[in-house]
Amino acid sequence: MKPVARRVCFYLVSSMLCGLVLYINVTTLWESYGNVPPYYGRTTNMDKWTSPWPVLAIIDVLAVLLYLGIRRCLSQKV
Repeated sequence: MKPVARRVCFYLVSSMLCGLVLYINVTTLWESYGNVPPYYGRTTNMDKWTSPWPVLAIIDVLAVLLYLGIRRCLSQKV
């Protein structure tokens, strides 16, 4: 594969990965915290509510590791 095509492929895959992780983070945080005060429907099950931050941190770390792996594979000369 030519170096230019390899670089374009890397940027395309990494931007898609970044967009996917950003979408997952935003939708999860929006569902968990919302943008309005908690009314009756949201406060009835507050004892079962868990923080989304640990799961999102795991997803973010896995995405960074995948990014670094793809970068390393594409940067090696074949």
